[in-house]
Amino acid sequence: MFGILKPAYRELHGRDRVAYSSIYCNLCGALAAEYGLPSRLLVVHDIATLAWLLTTGETREMPFNRGNCLRGGAGRVRQGGLPPLLKYLAAISAFTLGVKLQDDERDQRNWRNAIVNATYQRTFNRSSQKLQQVGADTNRLRSALEEQCVLEARSESELECAAAPTAQAYAAVVHEIHRLGAPRADFSFEQREALGAALGATIYAIDAFRDYEKDLEGSYNPLCVQAAKAASMPQTVRGDALRFIENCLASASGVIRTLDNATHLRWNAIAAHLLGYLRPLPEFITLSTRCYVPCEHGVVAFDDKECTPAVYGCLCCCCLGLNYCCT
Repeated sequence: MFGILKPAYRELHGRDRVAYSSIYCNLCGALAAEYGLPSRLLVVHDIATLAWLLTTGETREMPFNRGNCLRGGAGRVRQGGLPPLLKYLAAISAFTLGVKLQDDERDQRNWRNAIVNATYQRTFNRSSQKLQQVGADTNRLRSALEEQCVLEARSESELECAAAPTAQAYAAVVHEIHRLGAPRADFSFEQREALGAALGATIYAIDAFRDYEKDLEGSYNPLCVQAAKAASMPQTVRGDALRFIENCLASASGVIRTLDNATHLRWNAIAAHLLGYLRPLPEFITLSTRCYVPCEHGVVAFDDKECTPAVYGCLCCCCLGLNYCCT
């Protein structure tokens, strides 16, 4: 998990903004309740955002208030305990951050990583146990981690191959959120697998793309391997990486289109944020065949039906085909 998956906050309005902050604050509160106050620093945006995207119901029944760092909520947790979904979100957030820190320390040892690992090692170990307690498929996660270590050890250069373990890990998280949240009848196993894998591969590729220059110093990055650590990313490598990201986003969008409109709107905000890492976008990133007309924020989608622009829809400089509300 890389902390990249989050919505463009400016795109959120009304209930979606409240729901996102509620999920985020409840994850933060759950970490404190399960692992102690210092563990609030272990919130992973990717986990909060996946939960927000996939659980579109009301959040009023969650145990923590928004802004619970000031107003608390521990009393309700002591009385009723944490819901299984929040237990899982807290555990997977701590677990994945621990894995990321260990990977960073292997790539490049420094005093910051060493201090954080030493401070939170007990929390990272407990999070693994908590995942087992809520019935999460930890074998799949461990298999993905082992595969990632093998790929890094052999300096894998193919981006699709290097991204596969992260895709598997995200798919596992999507399945667990569906199982422990409110299971949706319109969200099949195959759809969950496809969405999780597409998002995981997207996040891995964007992280490799944006960190190219930083990773030249020694950290593993398949794009650096492809480019033989050239000082600037060659256009061929850049183009291939962007096309891979385009294909992954198109796969995720294909699944989202089969779900309800509330999920569509949330996906719009997430896609806007992800594409922000790639600006300026190349001309070939057009993920829909619908007709687009310019507006002051970017583009608005129309099709052959009579439609009006969504109030919170415009994805600047991109074409995802989800930004319209039919009348």
